[in-house]
Amino acid sequence: MCGRSKDGCPLITFPDYNNFHNLSDLDYQKLILYLTSVPSLSEADLGFNLIIDRRKDRWAAVKAVLLKISIYFPGMVHFVYVLRPSGFLQKAISEVSNKFFKDEFRFRVVVCATLDDLYEYISKTQLTLELGGELAYSHHDWIQQRISLEKFSGLTNMISCNLDVFMKSIHEMEFPNSVDATEKLIEEQGEQYEKLKEDIMAAGRHGEVLLEEMRTKKECDKETVERFGNISSIERLKSVPVRKLSSGKRNPFRDPSFILL
Repeated sequence: MCGRSKDGCPLITFPDYNNFHNLSDLDYQKLILYLTSVPSLSEADLGFNLIIDRRKDRWAAVKAVLLKISIYFPGMVHFVYVLRPSGFLQKAISEVSNKFFKDEFRFRVVVCATLDDLYEYISKTQLTLELGGELAYSHHDWIQQRISLEKFSGLTNMISCNLDVFMKSIHEMEFPNSVDATEKLIEEQGEQYEKLKEDIMAAGRHGEVLLEEMRTKKECDKETVERFGNISSIERLKSVPVRKLSSGKRNPFRDPSFILL
């Protein structure tokens, strides 16, 4: 992941690790689908710009990456910036191949011979250090943050589902004929309500802890962390069960009119 292009589109980098070809089509689809889900929906709607770093690879690998992007990339791609292979023979091949594949894809391909060529299109402030940029980024930290985020997402989804089930049971509930049985039922479901409420509040507190950890990371300032989508994702997840809880406005078990329903 990188920052944003000059027109605000999210950037995704395919680093020069020479192992992209080892991914099956299915694994590639899963990986790209996940990466494109990191930016906010409004950012993703703008479309993406991609950077393919293949300075240490062969020209055939560039073509393979472009083909996979063309077939499987789930979002709109405006530009693909290719840092071409730097070997003498590969340079010669690229100069010939470049003339033939530019019109093969539904996105514009820009071949960059050097990093300086890339800087003409993308600011250094939006590129990571491995591309000579100024954007602080630790892949290990990013993975750990995403793992924490996914766990938090699972927690909020579970609470949200439990809340849906509970509210459905309330709407479909039939009261017993006796007063004692009715009071017992209301008391039991009131306890369930309070338990759900506490779970939601606990999840909210957990989310606040995650936000604070991300904002105080020594390697990344707040702006950088937000750029990689973690803060906005946590804030969005925190709000889901809270909105559902507040949509009821009042605790039905504290509301005398509830007994008359």
